Amino acid sequence: MKLVRTVEFAMGWLAVALGVVIMLLWWLGGFISPDSVVTDVTAFSLILAVIALSVTLESVTGSLVACITLVIGTLALAIVWRISFLFELEFPTALAAGATLMALARHLPPPAPRRISA
Repeated sequence: MKLVRTVEFAMGWLAVALGVVIMLLWWLGGFISPDSVVTDVTAFSLILAVIALSVTLESVTGSLVACITLVIGTLALAIVWRISFLFELEFPTALAAGATLMALARHLPPPAPRRISA
């Protein structure tokens, strides 16, 4: 179980790190229009901060609230990726989705044992 939490933590933080690098490349490369830099960078930074905080709290404490927050952050990142057609966000979104699915799988109850009738 410890390995699953470590992998989940690493996937979440790798998604955040790649998202920050991509955002810096957009900003420094001039791909974001100057009149919308503040709103775009603020919104994207907020999404990445939510993912970073929630994946850290979920990996350390195993809290269901942190898991739900991770789901919300990942959905927001996926929505930004699909609406804006920023295909550079595909890999960070996939990593965040993987970390989210691993976190959700730990909160699901185990399957009930089947009774075999003779």
